[in-house]
Amino acid sequence: MNQTLPSRFSLEIRKEAIHILLAEDEDATRQLLQFCLEQEGYHVVAVRNGQEALQAYASASYDLVILDINMPVIDGWTVCAELRKRTDVPIMMLTANARPDDIVHGIRLGADNYVTKPFTLKELRARVQAVLRRSTQKQQQQTAKLLKCGEIVMNESTCEVNVRGKKVDLTPNEYRLLRFFMQNPDKPVTKEELLAAVWDYQYQLCEDLNFIRVTIRRLRSKVEENSSTPKYLKTVHGRGYRLCSNGHDISTAVLAADANSRYQSMERQLSA
Repeated sequence: MNQTLPSRFSLEIRKEAIHILLAEDEDATRQLLQFCLEQEGYHVVAVRNGQEALQAYASASYDLVILDINMPVIDGWTVCAELRKRTDVPIMMLTANARPDDIVHGIRLGADNYVTKPFTLKELRARVQAVLRRSTQKQQQQTAKLLKCGEIVMNESTCEVNVRGKKVDLTPNEYRLLRFFMQNPDKPVTKEELLAAVWDYQYQLCEDLNFIRVTIRRLRSKVEENSSTPKYLKTVHGRGYRLCSNGHDISTAVLAADANSRYQSMERQLSA
């Protein structure tokens, strides 16, 4: 399924109207988290496993989904992947494992945040607020509807991307990455900055950044005419990556203009 469904979160939504789906198999933890979030004014639907989570999401709309990873019946990884096929709703993962591989796996599946047990209720509240705030910012950024960089056109309201007039199917991570680049054209960004800005993860929590390089390579294969000599997604050696807004490298264009200016100056001197 490639259809993207919007979350309930609107620009001026009140805190009391925010709906959260919580999936946690440990009864005590689930009840405590539900109580904590409801004390903050959120509406919380709490379920015990991944199957119940998918059923609950299919029957209502939510602004945030919080998933424990190691749940019975259907685990949190599978639920996250299934939700990402249908919706852009923010997803937080809960786990007792802080291994970098787990964090990378969660990012690849499209998770927005990752909370490691044990955590304080204060930390949970702060992370929930941060994720919802970023969701609001995304909604605000989508008011422009269309983003365009040369032959690449992105419709943020439908999440469709067209390159040279043809629709291109992107994975959720590829779409997120391209959208960030198109919102920040001609700006060099590091892998660490991409990790923090696109996936809301800190570099010290995820030392393996190879998946960003892999995602860039796959994205190039879909938007570039020749991925081995890209016009748009350029590697900035010693820095990271940059999206050239018109399909031309800025530095090359500047050098060409400078050379042309000097040539014209020499012509004027010779003809004088």
